[in-house]
Amino acid sequence: MTIATSHTPESKKINGEHILINMIYIAKNVDLDSGIELTRALEYWRRYFEENNIASALVISERYFVQSFQGTRPAINIALKKYLTSIQLFFPILLI
Repeated sequence: MTIATSHTPESKKINGEHILINMIYIAKNVDLDSGIELTRALEYWRRYFEENNIASALVISERYFVQSFQGTRPAINIALKKYLTSIQLFFPILLI
């Protein structure tokens, strides 16, 4: 049995590139004009995650959808900020 370990350089630890974050998003599946908007949004995020090396999985049922995504801390932080900004255009929320 071989065990390999690697040392993360200090320069990579500054922004958290060595930290993996896994997030799970659960939402109610709301009908938005026959689901076309939901389909477009899900496809946009699938492409975005793929381009930014974020692994994701999606489960859709009649009433809910669950999305899990995992990536480095900087990549997830940028994606989360982008996502929260985009949903505020449709559903204004107060972030504390």
